[in-house]
Amino acid sequence: MLVSGVDVRGSARTAGAVVTFGDSITDTASTTGNADQRYPDHLARRLQDRTGRTLAVVNAGLGGNRLIAERDGEPYYGPSGISRVERDALGQSGVRAVILQEGINDIGFDASAEEIIAGYRTFIEKVRAKGVPVYGGTLLPFRGSFVWTPERQATWTTVNAWIRHSGAFDGVVDFAAATASATDPLALDPAYDSGDGLHPGDAGTRAMADAVDLGMLLAGPARRNLPRD
Repeated sequence: MLVSGVDVRGSARTAGAVVTFGDSITDTASTTGNADQRYPDHLARRLQDRTGRTLAVVNAGLGGNRLIAERDGEPYYGPSGISRVERDALGQSGVRAVILQEGINDIGFDASAEEIIAGYRTFIEKVRAKGVPVYGGTLLPFRGSFVWTPERQATWTTVNAWIRHSGAFDGVVDFAAATASATDPLALDPAYDSGDGLHPGDAGTRAMADAVDLGMLLAGPARRNLPRD
């Protein structure tokens, strides 16, 4: 309640941070507690294990959060993603890139694909206005979860197709493909499922982190600020 943030002095080869922005799938909902098994934790280890220039990772996930709206009567899930991006992403020290993976809670509240896509466009505009690249993460498969209905599945399909093919983002991380079941691409792989059909467990979050192209994060606008190897 008394601390709004913590800045950590990085090594000489750490030139800034990538902000992972999202809901409980980023924040952590079903990974092993106090064991640093969230996808941003795995991503941070990948970045630190590489040689030469690298980035730190900021976890800006917020459990239960929606991208395009607040949850009426449930303020503890926070303001919408598009209204908290300036504080939680762009307000971080040394931000060089943002990965956005959010929208499944909006689908759960029956938002349309058009509304969610409009939210992505607003989010992208806000981040780009600060000269920061923003990468879109596809929404994880969710068939078999309490959220799923045929109508919501159709929304998910449209949204993920837009993330992959619109060209609106500076790049794409295909989390859906990385975590999908080989026999049912609309459901999480059983090995990655925490048990609720919605949230990945430890192995699932590792698969998410492995799907991130580190070269993509280190290229483009961020590269101007990175030290030489």
